[in-house]
Amino acid sequence: MSKIKRVKSRVKGVLNVIHLKIFGHRMSREMAKFIENLGWLALGTITAKFMLFIVHILGGRILREEVYGKYNLIVTIASFLIMPILLTSCSSALIKYVPSVKTKKEKTELISTSKVSFLSGLVGFMILYIIILLLFKKTIINTLNISVQIAVLSILGALIWAIYSYSGFILQALNKQKTLSTAILISHIFTFCLFFILFKLLRNEYLMFIPIFGGYILHSLFSFNNTRKYFSEIFSRKLFKKMIKYNKYLFFAAIAAAFLGNIDKIMLNAYLRGTASVGIYHAYYTSSAIITSVLVMIFVSVFFPTINKFTHKKPIFGKLNKLMVIAMPITLIMLPIQIYILIKYAYNYDIFPIVIVGFTISTIFIILSAVYGILLISISLKSVKYYSLIIISAAVLNICLNAYFIPKYFLSGAILATMITSFIQAALIFNSTAKSLRSGVF
Repeated sequence: MSKIKRVKSRVKGVLNVIHLKIFGHRMSREMAKFIENLGWLALGTITAKFMLFIVHILGGRILREEVYGKYNLIVTIASFLIMPILLTSCSSALIKYVPSVKTKKEKTELISTSKVSFLSGLVGFMILYIIILLLFKKTIINTLNISVQIAVLSILGALIWAIYSYSGFILQALNKQKTLSTAILISHIFTFCLFFILFKLLRNEYLMFIPIFGGYILHSLFSFNNTRKYFSEIFSRKLFKKMIKYNKYLFFAAIAAAFLGNIDKIMLNAYLRGTASVGIYHAYYTSSAIITSVLVMIFVSVFFPTINKFTHKKPIFGKLNKLMVIAMPITLIMLPIQIYILIKYAYNYDIFPIVIVGFTISTIFIILSAVYGILLISISLKSVKYYSLIIISAAVLNICLNAYFIPKYFLSGAILATMITSFIQAALIFNSTAKSLRSGVF
């Protein structure tokens, strides 16, 4: 037996013991496959995100609050612009339906239908954004308190980001976790190296924009090259209607989620009339999310296509509950220490204790929302509607709370709004998941 096989065997044995202690029985074949896929994705993603974090830390220190905030404002605006484009890709429906079909022909039909729809939406919305900017340039600049340069870079960023996201969705749908892990690793090595090449040449937002979005382009090229056998000129209206029906509810949820994740930064910029507050706030967000968001992203990327293979999901809900009971107390203890160390010694920014506490509590509720939300949308079309309604309601509440708290309490007001919203959102998602499973809505 080779060394690699021996190591794998030992790791599997340790995982079996842990699984037995937590869940009371040995791992099934499906669970073993799930953990293997999780491991492959984690290997590339954790390494890659560590390099990206170094880029953000150095970028934040070198550019300081105002210029670093300008880059993050570009990313924030771009995150809104990609939402309608991703609706046309039927990405969530792709991840739901592709794992449930068996033949290459069926997978090709689904992916090719999605591809034609995505490219049409990408071209259409890019033209629309350019026209809107040309016609309403002054209104947009004055309302959002941004420059023309930020607006243009946001549109360009949305174009690259949309293609990058879609390439990743296809790999997730096909459950090609090794390929996805490799794509993430290669693109982030490119970003890391390019950042240090540009390190002495640039002292503006391009120091962050060029390496990060350049990495997105490389990721897209690598991913499409590894999935090209599933591309054809097929476009099935029947499949498109089926996917768009599933995706349309999640589209509104995605728009609302974009507001939830970014409206605080836009409002900080608007009310405080400057990008410095955005830079500080994003530094705290990055410090809180550097580990948790990566772990959640890895888990969800493998969890969603895996659970869509199962009809009965009650046992999965029970396992999640046991897992969260262990994970959340650990997060509550470790996260504030992590935020404090990174803000003080990595970013070298001012310490705001209430913001640290707020981000710690919010992050816990956001993790619960993400994990149980994925289970909820996998149950049925009706449960997708429940999920969408919850996210939209949370977004409306968050906008109102930010508008009330930010002018009074500034950074503390933004995190207070996030904390209240994330708690209500997590409670509603958990309750809806439990009710859907009890009532047998499949």
